[in-house]
Amino acid sequence: MRGLPIGGGAPPAGFPYKAQELPAQFSSLHVPGNVRYGASVEKSESARLLVLDLTGVLVPKESLLAARLCAEHRPDLVSVGMEMLQRYGGGAVSATQLIEGCGYMLKGLTEEQVRAGARKIEPAAGAREFVSAVRERGFIPAIITSDLQEAAEKVAGDLGIPQERAVGNVGVYNSGVHTGAFRTPYVADAGKTATAIRLKENVGVAAVVAVGDDWTNQHLFRATDHSIAFNAPPGLAARARVNGGFDELLAALD
Repeated sequence: MRGLPIGGGAPPAGFPYKAQELPAQFSSLHVPGNVRYGASVEKSESARLLVLDLTGVLVPKESLLAARLCAEHRPDLVSVGMEMLQRYGGGAVSATQLIEGCGYMLKGLTEEQVRAGARKIEPAAGAREFVSAVRERGFIPAIITSDLQEAAEKVAGDLGIPQERAVGNVGVYNSGVHTGAFRTPYVADAGKTATAIRLKENVGVAAVVAVGDDWTNQHLFRATDHSIAFNAPPGLAARARVNGGFDELLAALD
């Protein structure tokens, strides 16, 4: 595996996120009539589901759990990880390839090491107030992230978001040791859209609004009723763009 890249920038010509069409079954967040995902947990046809990315929205970019675990437990792979993140940010690798690379770096870590790393992640300054404010405006907050499930659950707990509305990539463990694999389908690209469809049906809302800062949200942005690119690369297509902090993001949601 080559190394991991941090940063944005518009993708190069022909980059899959711009050239590749969303699969037909995920072209919108209207749930097919023959699909049922279980009982509603918070039915409200007038409410809106607010899907929030984790890293870069609710926690600082440097809080990416997979990267933190690599730095702490696999320092020999840090340069590889940074190169891959930079290549991803520039559009040279896909989100799927990035997740597979993260699995390579986490292989051999114990489940407790991963959870211990997640416990160190704290919400960004103002995140708690932001989540309270969006609830007052009728939104039902949820987290859908391409980072690890452990990170999503920890921050959801801090922000009072139910665990069933916090979704990330789930590692595959064997006797408590990470195998280097994640459950498929990955929570990225069309996988984020599929997750949002499930949450929309479970919660029973009429509309979905998505907020994200990177290319893993491109499919989701195309399918939601409204989308906001938050401090995102200029080429990331969304219905609105916000550069700033939670005050500016909240204003865009009004």
